[in-house]
Amino acid sequence: MIKKHPKIDPRTAADIEQQVKSLLAKYLSDWQEPQPDPVTGKTQGIRVAMIKIFARFCTIIIERLNRVPEKNFLAFLDLLGASRLPPQPARVPLTFSLVTGTTVDAVVPKETQVAARLAAGEKQPVIFETANELVVTAAKLESIFVRAPQQGLYADYSTIITTVASDDLPVFRGKKPIDELLGSPELPIEKAFTNKEAIDLSASFFPFGQQPKFGDTFYLANSKIFAQNKGKVLLRVELARPPDYSDQEEVTASDNLKLLWEFGNGERWQELGVTGKTPGTTLGVTNTEFTDTTEAFTKTGHIEFKLSEAPKSTKVNSIENYWIRARIVSGKYEAAAPPVITTITARYTLPEPVAPENDKPSLYFGFDLPPNRKDFTQRPISLFVQIELTVAPLPDVLVTGLETTVKETLKNFFDPLIGGKDRKGWPFGRSVFVSEVHESVEQIPGVDSVSEVELYRTEPDLPNRRIETKDAGGNTILVGLELKPYELVDVDKIVVKTAR
Repeated sequence: MIKKHPKIDPRTAADIEQQVKSLLAKYLSDWQEPQPDPVTGKTQGIRVAMIKIFARFCTIIIERLNRVPEKNFLAFLDLLGASRLPPQPARVPLTFSLVTGTTVDAVVPKETQVAARLAAGEKQPVIFETANELVVTAAKLESIFVRAPQQGLYADYSTIITTVASDDLPVFRGKKPIDELLGSPELPIEKAFTNKEAIDLSASFFPFGQQPKFGDTFYLANSKIFAQNKGKVLLRVELARPPDYSDQEEVTASDNLKLLWEFGNGERWQELGVTGKTPGTTLGVTNTEFTDTTEAFTKTGHIEFKLSEAPKSTKVNSIENYWIRARIVSGKYEAAAPPVITTITARYTLPEPVAPENDKPSLYFGFDLPPNRKDFTQRPISLFVQIELTVAPLPDVLVTGLETTVKETLKNFFDPLIGGKDRKGWPFGRSVFVSEVHESVEQIPGVDSVSEVELYRTEPDLPNRRIETKDAGGNTILVGLELKPYELVDVDKIVVKTAR
């Protein structure tokens, strides 16, 4: 938004007319207000004409007077050696799309001309040309993900690919706890057997049959949950309540009842742990962290464990899947009250990763490549910048400490997370200007003045992206460095010189 210069005299022609009429009525005793014509409704006459002419000449003088602040402002800029930017050509965003079905990238050369559609009354189209070479990639942006490990947060901004965001989105700040990504939802068991008999999981069932005996085996399969070996697996089990809904024990079993839990590794069954009816009899194998609050399927609860090694697909009754099983290896259930399961689900949780001290917030872009494409054209999104400047400290200020402060101030000012004047992070595509380097450094206590500011790209083989202008003497003046909309500034090096 362009700031308007203050008006010295805000009066309009109508204001002056009214003021003149008020003065005439005050100082002329025989003054009469001109009356409108009863036919036309307009106020006419010599007196009216003279007042309007006077008001018009006054407004011409006022308009010239109100331009004085602008003229003084331009004169002040001339004293500083600054000048207005030269006229710039019109700029418009262009979108290039590949032909449907194309699997290779295309290159749009620099200065490719594109004609705008004719507007009403136009005979010749307006011609635009591309400012830089453009690679039109066949890769399709599918997801945008932010990870802020030190805050333990993440954010999924994939919706802005197809829908304009209602508010500005902080580039490197998460919104939700990362813990939410460290587990799965509860999933149903895909297949189950009692020995060799298939179980109907859509209804309540007997895991070991209606008359359980020594050696009976309950098999469970899930291709997602039981294939995990880096986290914990949790089975949630709900048993049927007695018909009278009393508080009595739901399942009757001998005190020496024990179940052996195992998982398949493709070659043999590996032990997870042993659980029994009596509390405290649960025993897990080393590294499995096995627990069973159901106490061998005698009450509602959950079974939790870790797989000691990577599981592999195993065949059970000719069905290949990832399987676990529970076997009766001691004791028995009473025939009159065997366990009946109404619901059994499985989920897993992954251990929370420990973020290293230097693990910084990251922004990830997910792309989908066409079929038979495996390579992805790499494009940098960081513009590495070197800043050089000369700082004049105030008397009695230590130069060494001031240089360190200047470097830290500039690093923080251009930081993508905490930079900018509002401290909300330096945004994508925001160019770097010399004036902002002056402003941020001159606010440091102990700095008298800043001069000789230079900005460079640290990659010498790439275009310098300098924004330049001319002063009154025709000398080239650096204004800043231009960034593309998809780029972030990265201050690679800062050189501070001091002058007394």
